[in-house]
Amino acid sequence: MLCITFAIASIIAAAAPPGGPSGLDVTTRALGMADANRAIATGNDSVYLNPAGAAFGHRYTIEFDGVRDVATGGFVTGASVVDSTSSQPVAGAFSYTRWQLGDVTGNVVHLGFAYPASPKFLIGTTTKYLGLSGPDGDVSRWTTDIGALILTGPFSLGFVGQNLVPTHSALAPVGIGYGIAFGEDTTFRLAIDGTTTFLPGGVRALSTKAGAEYLVSGAFPIRAGVAYDWTTRAYDFAAGVGFVTPQAGIDLGYRQPGHGNGARYLGAALKFFIE
Repeated sequence: MLCITFAIASIIAAAAPPGGPSGLDVTTRALGMADANRAIATGNDSVYLNPAGAAFGHRYTIEFDGVRDVATGGFVTGASVVDSTSSQPVAGAFSYTRWQLGDVTGNVVHLGFAYPASPKFLIGTTTKYLGLSGPDGDVSRWTTDIGALILTGPFSLGFVGQNLVPTHSALAPVGIGYGIAFGEDTTFRLAIDGTTTFLPGGVRALSTKAGAEYLVSGAFPIRAGVAYDWTTRAYDFAAGVGFVTPQAGIDLGYRQPGHGNGARYLGAALKFFIE
């Protein structure tokens, strides 16, 4: 089974949006919403964006994601598992990602745990190993993310610290993310996120993202998003679609710069809902 599923992951080639390794390990759902998912990361996107979300609901999901830069042919492939059924109330998550995108190559492994401190307050942590090579040098280090998710009626708030054990590398800088969302996964979601990344040399990079998701007839998600980088004054547009059943689902996502000749990312995902 694992051999078959990893083969499928390689074929569909994909797994994350642009912005460097610390922001690239993201699901195709997030790609289509311009990465505005920290307050709605309640599925396998929780592995990468907010580890607390793994404790949301009752699920056992296997997902294969990836992204290809259609301009250069570079790609990322990955597989993830989120299980909140086997050891309740603690949820577990695992992912493996293979990088060969631009000047960055290597592997990233995530192992996460989440706990519902109350029905409306979830906490989680992810330990990850990064073995990456890039133009600014190599990184072979362990680091960790810590996240929280607050649920209050139709609103949700997400907070996450990324790479809190410093790697001293631009491939995996320390950062914080925060988001607010309105709606429900079964109907409509509107989300706004912000990130602050602390790059080597004392440089801070700020970005804002906004995304929306609408579920048509309970089976066809339609997504759109926009991201703005306050440091470079650049913006991206994103869009995505999908099809979901109680047993499985597929996603497609696309993201490109608002102007210029930057990378254009096309993502795909295959999901299996075991329980």
